[in-house]
Amino acid sequence: MYNSNRHSYQIASTCIGFIAGLLTTLSFLPQVMTLCRVQTSAQIDSLSLTMYVVYSFGTVMWIVYGMLMEDFMVVFFNFLATILVWYCIIKIIVIRYYDSSYENTQEDSTELQEMESNQGEE
Repeated sequence: MYNSNRHSYQIASTCIGFIAGLLTTLSFLPQVMTLCRVQTSAQIDSLSLTMYVVYSFGTVMWIVYGMLMEDFMVVFFNFLATILVWYCIIKIIVIRYYDSSYENTQEDSTELQEMESNQGEE
């Protein structure tokens, strides 16, 4: 016998999962869009590479969980989030460690702070 209550529950839970996954993934887009526009290393100084790496491990674990539970929504949206997070990680690493202007910006900032502290002592 077909149970219509169970079918309604499955449809509702799928819709809730889709909306939750969509909103969670979309909430990360402003950060990605900001990083797309970053041109100088000074603009990424406040970003935590550690946070992105830990978040990435979390999304990968959610993917594994979704596969074990055979939950397509969990796998799909966490896969999208992982791609976005990896983009952020790669962009931060490239700018911080491979962009020569980043070192110059750091040196300029240190020199400026030293000059300001020396002027204050006079």
